[in-house]
Amino acid sequence: MTRLGLVVVAATLPVVAGLLAETGTAAVAPARAGTVLTGSLSGQTGTAWLFHAAALGLFVGCWLVGTGLLVDGFD
Repeated sequence: MTRLGLVVVAATLPVVAGLLAETGTAAVAPARAGTVLTGSLSGQTGTAWLFHAAALGLFVGCWLVGTGLLVDGFD
């Protein structure tokens, strides 16, 4: 399960980083991410929807890594 989580994180991290890098400056990126994530997923299109899907994938991947570590006993 840990490997699956790492694969999911590795697949979604570049998407999230690329969408945040698209904002231009590091100061604007957190504000843009907060604006996108507070909105409804059903009404969004384009990069906003992609950011939502990638962030969800990143969170699921982290959850899988943590669960895998707990199940495997931190081996």
